[in-house]
Amino acid sequence: MALAVRRAEQADIEAVASVFADAFFDDPLMSWMFPDEESRIRRLSRFFAAEVRHHMLALGGTEIAELDGRVGGAAMWAPPDRWRAPMGATLRMMPG
Repeated sequence: MALAVRRAEQADIEAVASVFADAFFDDPLMSWMFPDEESRIRRLSRFFAAEVRHHMLALGGTEIAELDGRVGGAAMWAPPDRWRAPMGATLRMMPG
């Protein structure tokens, strides 16, 4: 068993979204945005998948940690002055 950390790719979007949905399930802001606990995990997954797919992945600062092919951790960051998504990316994220 070896832990591997690597840059996330398109194929990793759903796994990254799932890790973030779990991590932010009890976050006060996310609880306010998605107050229904029954649907929160599903809605958070969609929210984070849209963010990764349409903005963060292209910035190159999305990493995953996997053990035996299973993603167990993820991190996203944006370079200085690039955290705000461009208007086109923002519009593409809206359905998610």
